[in-house]
Amino acid sequence: MGAKELKAAILTEAVQGKLVPQIASEGNARDLLEEIRKAKGGESLPLAPARNRSSATPSAGSTAARNARFSPIAEDEIPFEIPENWCWCRLGELVYNNGQKTPDKEFSYIDIGSIDNEHQKLNNNENLIQPENAPSRARKIVKKGDIIYSTVRPYLHNMCIIDKDFAKEPIASTGFAVMVCYPQLLNKYLFYYLLSPIFDSYANDTENAKGVAYPAINDDRLYKGIVPLPPLAEQHRIVRALEQFMPLVEEYGKKESELTALNKDIAKKLKNAILQEAVQGKLLPQNPTDESASVLLERIRAEQAKNSRQIGAYKKYAEICLDEQPFDLPENWLWVHLGDICDYGKCTNVEAGDLKADDWILDLEDIEKDSGKIIAFKNYGGNKAKSTKHRFKKGDVLYSKLRPYLNKVVIAPKDGFYTSEILPLDFNGILTSEFAQIVLMSSYFLEMVNSVTYGVKMTWLGSDDAKKMPVPVPPLEEQKRIVLFVKQMNQFLETARF
Repeated sequence: MGAKELKAAILTEAVQGKLVPQIASEGNARDLLEEIRKAKGGESLPLAPARNRSSATPSAGSTAARNARFSPIAEDEIPFEIPENWCWCRLGELVYNNGQKTPDKEFSYIDIGSIDNEHQKLNNNENLIQPENAPSRARKIVKKGDIIYSTVRPYLHNMCIIDKDFAKEPIASTGFAVMVCYPQLLNKYLFYYLLSPIFDSYANDTENAKGVAYPAINDDRLYKGIVPLPPLAEQHRIVRALEQFMPLVEEYGKKESELTALNKDIAKKLKNAILQEAVQGKLLPQNPTDESASVLLERIRAEQAKNSRQIGAYKKYAEICLDEQPFDLPENWLWVHLGDICDYGKCTNVEAGDLKADDWILDLEDIEKDSGKIIAFKNYGGNKAKSTKHRFKKGDVLYSKLRPYLNKVVIAPKDGFYTSEILPLDFNGILTSEFAQIVLMSSYFLEMVNSVTYGVKMTWLGSDDAKKMPVPVPPLEEQKRIVLFVKQMNQFLETARF
C-alpha cells in the first residue's frame, strides 16, 4: 500500500468511528447538534435516536426549519454505518462564515495558489495587495481557526486551517468556501473529514461538480453534504490519533518517493546495461547456422548494385581499423561505418505550402527521451506549418542530432514529416530498424557522438563525424532475437520493483 492509499485508509477509519474506541460517558453527538441549533436560534426538538439514521429535522415551517434550511437526510445518502452515539448532519448545520467585504486598505490575499495542496498548509510568504489593485475575487473575510476549502474540483485539496496571524487583514478568494465551526465541532476533525476520500467522492460527483473547464461544487451542494458527528471528546481523541499517524505517513511517503526514484534509477541503469550487452554480442549466444554479417553485407551490396545497373562497379564496405573499434565483436559480426549502411543527413524537402492539413509533423517535444517512444501525434500541416519540412517513411529510424536530445530515437509508425533537428535513417536491410535503434541509444554510441558534437547553445552531431561512427552489424537472425529479448526485458523493468 502506497502512502496516499495509507493516508486515505486511516482517514476513512477515523471518520467511520473505527480509529479510536467509543466511550459511553462522553455523551451523544445528538446533544451537540441540539446545542448548535439553539445557538443558531432554532427550536429545541427531539432527535431520532435510531442508529445510523439522520438526526431528526424540524418540520417545514417551524422556526428551526427556517433557520436550518436543510432537508432531512435520506437513507440512500448515508455512505456507511457510524457508532450509536454519533449522528449524521448536513455540513451547513455545523458551520457558518464571516461574510464578505471589498478591500478598503492593504490586505493579505489568500488565493488558491497560496496553499500547499500536498500538505494543506498556507505558504509562509504573504501576498500583500493595495485595495486599488485588489482582484475581483478578493472578498471573503477569514480569521484564525477558520477552514478554507477550494470549491473548484481540480483543487479540492487546496484547503487548510488558518493557523497564523497576518501582517495585514487576510482576505480570501471567492474560490474558497470559508467555514467557521461552532464550539461543538472541532475544526481539525471537520478538516480531516473534508480531506477524506469519502467527502472527496461527494464533492467530485458529476452531479455536484458542475462546469467544463473548471468544474466546481457550488455552495448549495457543498453545504448539503453530510458529516458524521462524534461526541466532542471523541473528536479530540480522533484528532490526536490522526496527528500521531500523519507524520508517520508523511515520512513513509518520503521513503516511498526515494524508493521510487531508486527503482527508476536502477531500471534505467539496467536498461542501459542490457543495450550495451546487446550491441557487444554478449546478450544471447551466437548461432553458427546464421548467415554471417560479412555475407549479409556483400549480398545486400550486390543487390543494390544490380538494381542500380552497376553490377561490376560496387565497392566493398570500408574496413574499420582495429584502433577505431570500441570493443571486440563475435566472429560472425562485423564493424562498419554508419555512413556506409545508411544515408545519414540525406533529406527530402517539402515546402510548408505543399503540406496537407492532416499531415503528421513530428517535433522533438513529441519524442520521449530514453524510452524510444512517441508521446504525441499532432497534425501541423496546411496553414499551420511555418517552414520547410522533411519527409520520412514508415519504418525509418528517426534520430535527433542535437546533443541534449541524442537519446531521442524512435521508429516511424507511419509516413510523415519532421523538423530540421531530426534525421530519418534507412539501414537498407542491413540492420533492422529495431536493432539500429538499440545501437543508437546504447551508451557506447552516445559517448562517441558526445565527444564530437559542435555548437554552443544547441550542440549537434555533424554529418561527416556521424558517417564515421563505427556500428556493429550482427547476423540478421541474431538481430531479431536480440530485439525480442530487449523488448521482453524492458517490459519487465517497467513494472519491476527492486
